[in-house]
Amino acid sequence: PAGSDEVDLTESPAREKLRAILRAEDSVIMCAALTPEKGRDQATFTKNVRMVENLCAVLEVVRCAHIVYISSDSVYDRRCELVNEESPCESDDFYALSHIAREKLLRECCHGIEEMRLAILRPSAVYGTGDTHNSYGPNRFLRSALQSGKIMLFGKGEEIRDHVYIDDLVQIVQLCLLHRSAGVLNAVT
Repeated sequence: PAGSDEVDLTESPAREKLRAILRAEDSVIMCAALTPEKGRDQATFTKNVRMVENLCAVLEVVRCAHIVYISSDSVYDRRCELVNEESPCESDDFYALSHIAREKLLRECCHGIEEMRLAILRPSAVYGTGDTHNSYGPNRFLRSALQSGKIMLFGKGEEIRDHVYIDDLVQIVQLCLLHRSAGVLNAVT
């Protein structure tokens, strides 16, 4: 595994570093992203897209065997109550748009490289030990309960967004790697 301290995918030198790390028989799990709490602006969008641009530039040279991209369910239009893998991907939110653009870039890159398989996983909100996002959901509820003895709920109960446990998402990723899966899959409960 290569973390951002070793390879900063937002910078051009990442290409050289990745070329030195990756091999043709490798499977790559792309889960690097600047998450919404880091910004939902154009600058953050650009950095998120640049990460995949740099990866794709290396994949065209190294031609790895399998890519698993961890995207987001944010790609789906929030007005849709029920979504599936064929639901339209559209948004005016820069974070969601970055994932839509990244998926498109990876599809184009992998399509042009013979025998490179691409799996796109679109998890709902992920929760579990070690979460640093503190977004609305199970982790925030637990932290709040432990700190103040209270759980703060927003709105009037209209929030029905799914949350998937990190260990379940990891198991889905493992199965994708084991079977060299390709295509789009919503990683949900």
